[in-house]
Amino acid sequence: MARASRYTLNMPATDDPTRRNGPEPPKPGLPHASREGALLVPRRIAGPAMALAAASVLSWEILLTRLASLRYHFHFGFLAVSLGLLGMGASGALLALWAPRWRVEPLPWLRRLSLGYVWSLTLGAVGLYVLQVHQGSMDLWGSTSFAIFVLLGGLPFLAGGGFVGLLLGADPGQVNERYGIDLLAAGLGCTGILHVLETLGAGGALAVVLAAAAAVTGLMAGTGWQRRAWFTCAICLLAMASVVDSLLPAPSKITRPILQSTWTRLARVDQVQVPDDSRTVRARGRPVDPRAVPPQVELTQDGSASTLLTDYTHHPKALALLDDTLFSASVRLRPGADVLVIGVGGGDDVWAALRNDASHVLGVDLHEPIVAAHAPGGRGWTAAWGDRVDLEVAEGRRLLMRDRGHYDVVQMTGIDTWAAVTSGAYALVENNLYTTEAFSYMLDRLAPGGILQVTRMAAEMEALRVLSHVDAASTSRRTVPFERSVMVLGSADHQVATMMRLDGFSDVEVSSTEIWARWAGLELLHLPGREIPGLISTFIRSQDRQAFIRAFPRNISPTHDDSPYFFNFTRWTRPALAAATIREPSYISQGNPLFILGHLAVCSSFAALALLLSHKGKGTGPRSSWGSMLYFAMVGLGFIGIELGLMQKLTLLLGHPLLSLSITLTGLLLSSGCGALLSGRWALDGWRVWSVPVGIALWVTALLLGLPVVVTATIAWPVWARCLLALAMLAPGGLLLGIPFAWGLARVRPDMVLWAWAVNGFFTVTGSVLTVLVSMVLGFSWVLWGSTLAYLLAFASWRMQSTKPLQQRPLGR
Repeated sequence: MARASRYTLNMPATDDPTRRNGPEPPKPGLPHASREGALLVPRRIAGPAMALAAASVLSWEILLTRLASLRYHFHFGFLAVSLGLLGMGASGALLALWAPRWRVEPLPWLRRLSLGYVWSLTLGAVGLYVLQVHQGSMDLWGSTSFAIFVLLGGLPFLAGGGFVGLLLGADPGQVNERYGIDLLAAGLGCTGILHVLETLGAGGALAVVLAAAAAVTGLMAGTGWQRRAWFTCAICLLAMASVVDSLLPAPSKITRPILQSTWTRLARVDQVQVPDDSRTVRARGRPVDPRAVPPQVELTQDGSASTLLTDYTHHPKALALLDDTLFSASVRLRPGADVLVIGVGGGDDVWAALRNDASHVLGVDLHEPIVAAHAPGGRGWTAAWGDRVDLEVAEGRRLLMRDRGHYDVVQMTGIDTWAAVTSGAYALVENNLYTTEAFSYMLDRLAPGGILQVTRMAAEMEALRVLSHVDAASTSRRTVPFERSVMVLGSADHQVATMMRLDGFSDVEVSSTEIWARWAGLELLHLPGREIPGLISTFIRSQDRQAFIRAFPRNISPTHDDSPYFFNFTRWTRPALAAATIREPSYISQGNPLFILGHLAVCSSFAALALLLSHKGKGTGPRSSWGSMLYFAMVGLGFIGIELGLMQKLTLLLGHPLLSLSITLTGLLLSSGCGALLSGRWALDGWRVWSVPVGIALWVTALLLGLPVVVTATIAWPVWARCLLALAMLAPGGLLLGIPFAWGLARVRPDMVLWAWAVNGFFTVTGSVLTVLVSMVLGFSWVLWGSTLAYLLAFASWRMQSTKPLQQRPLGR
């Protein structure tokens, strides 16, 4: 008999010699050949349809993250990842529940799902453009708008995931091939959509994703005119992609007129008009008359984290307004200094340095549009900087690691973008700048007698956490007691500047700073040799600062690269305090334990309910659903944990969180796709099957031990070389990671394929939340070790199931 994978829609029944005396009875669990055209999806259609659907679903997830961060707030971006994973899992559960209906004729169901996918994408895109911005209130409209956001964002994942799942379940003999295509296309889609977003903006990227969905619908269309209509629609959407964002720019949280918008892979940077009566100078001790401030524009990232660009070039006398700001606190003590500014923003730090006769300023900023605003082709408001200032587009941590220069002042003021990294790990761009290791690099960049100044918001817990980092990083470097090496000042707009000199501030510098601060109206929070009341000075003068940290109600302990959650101030050991602060705005504190545990409970409950409802009739026989459930659950937990863990670990090597996201996803998905395609050709029975989890464990161990050495040795390499190196490191493990799921699908009963798809999807979303929990409490290294253990448990559970031999289905070639 011919293999099932050789059937096509147009194959007459008499073409198969074994069926000349009548059609062969259908095998249990396989599509019934009750009428022509209902056997299997032909490979010439299934391959392209799977590729387009997989690429567009992942692209929608990334776009939803970006739009949610722009329109609402960055933490909505993390919700987008959960929606995607939940939608994929729910689609598998529903398909498993409705299997008796679609197995008879899968093609009509695929057509309906493709139509549902393209229309749900359209509705989701329109809804995100017009839905009123949710500001976090829990009144009737706030709750309703949040529910609408969840519905509009999740429906495309449900329909698109259902389409992908049905392509897998309709032809079990093609599982390896189609799952491999799914992973390969998703990897290419991840890389492609980030390029499209940067080039065409969110509107153009949405048009490209809709075009892919329309092409999927065209491939599945039942008649020629429908196929032509949908392909024409796809072509028109692609043709319009270059102008959509200019005609219909994505709305944001900003209510004032936007003068210019530029999309990057990380965020949308807007130049926003500042009315004459709203002009100001930040970090001052006293208010300023708006009429005294030159023209300004506000630079924002994703509608948040604003910084002010002021025209001091054409109004040089107004530079005196910076004399009594925190921007001048350190540079005034080092006239003629060589200065490093991390986070240029609107340029106030640079102006203050030049105002104090700095010999040279190196400014670095993560966002190219912000650096471009200071370039000759920009507004010209910083043209007076001249050749004393050099600007670089780079992530501050990488610059600190590769730069071997020394500076009289290293200054970092209020680095915040609130731009969500689309990893689902609650990781922000700034996290790698606010760790003990990062502060150590800053201190190492100081020349003898140099000053490090870090300015943050004035919440006491945030100022104390900065001080705990400075203390931890300087312990082995400073030559005087901590009290003598630190000065802390506060401004009227609730900013706190921490100044550190490793060999201690002189009495002259302390007296000069005290006189200047009182003249400027700044608040004295700590000066060496001065008795100043308050928690900040108490902490600095404490003989046992570790005891102070342990006793403080909020978490102010120093963070490290392995768990870089600087903005998480709520302790896991104090549930009552977590409950009391659960409504605390995310720009103050993130990652409330009760919120994360509640998220985990909701995801787990939803998954359990869906799996129970779709479990009917799958619990008996060899490789029963309950036995296989543990296998596919552990595979889902392991894959997402390794994916998210490596995104964080590779950020230091690649120097940009979004570059790490792109390279990690692309490398893992492409190599995993190859592993899935090849899994059916490898003999992995008996003891050989253990080569997969053991190989994964060895690969993870090598990465954890070798990455610090690799980062140090290659940090100065060009970005393309580091990207190739990262891909090379990901490839061996990715190849192994692609095997377990496809290998398991090929060995379960055909009617359990979609059940396994659902289990894997649901435990993947659960794993993404567990990754947050474990990385906050123990660190990302433990996430990777735990994920390795999940794969070992998966294969151990498979071996412990019934030993009755189960013939593997023939695999498509």
